[in-house]
Amino acid sequence: MSFIKYKLFTIFLTLFLMLVQQELVGQDVEYVDEYNGSNVDVFTPDTWIADFSIEILDAVNMFGTNLPDKKVGVSVGLYKQIRESTPIFAGIDFYYSGISSASLDFATERETASTSMIGVDFSFKYFPNFYFWKIEPYIQPYLGLRSFLTSVNINDISSGQNLSYNVEEFSMNLSYGFGVGFQTFVFRNYALNTQFIFQPGLVSEYYVENGETTGGFALDLLDFEKSATDMIRYQIGLSIIF
Repeated sequence: MSFIKYKLFTIFLTLFLMLVQQELVGQDVEYVDEYNGSNVDVFTPDTWIADFSIEILDAVNMFGTNLPDKKVGVSVGLYKQIRESTPIFAGIDFYYSGISSASLDFATERETASTSMIGVDFSFKYFPNFYFWKIEPYIQPYLGLRSFLTSVNINDISSGQNLSYNVEEFSMNLSYGFGVGFQTFVFRNYALNTQFIFQPGLVSEYYVENGETTGGFALDLLDFEKSATDMIRYQIGLSIIF
């Protein structure tokens, strides 16, 4: 981890812990969400939040140089309110995206090489004690693991049957970041969720498309790269509070 990234991460973590401490010490009433002119117990004791989102993943810095095109992914998160009197939720976030793929046909068989990115984060959602109309803003720090899996599949062209599967490369690194989002309630405990996340990652090994269309093997159509894996995640999806 570079010194600058380490300092940014330390600052973000310190600010968040200060907010948590302030809430735990100074707030002794149950957090109640109000919208649409009426009191609605959205965040009540033992509340859970489930997020289901589509993401646009935008690689930046050296990762962006190697992977210039934006990728589409999906994410799922599950969070539980950690204390009755505070609007703070702790949980996990899972996200997935394919970052490269290339295929070659050989008579009756098709060989496909592909790289997938899979991430798992431990995270907090903190809802400041204010809202606008049906909109609840929140901030969310992340800390987790990001992995890259490169595999080669061989399938029968006519039947689609998988003939073989091999893992060519697997790499995992630490990732961390900070998100700002909004939940816009559309019907009681259902909300439209949007979030902007800046999430750096440490050095990983992965494959990207090189633009070639011919080669001896499908993996020849991908280039091996090694770099930090900084990226921006744009989320839009559905939050269910239960």
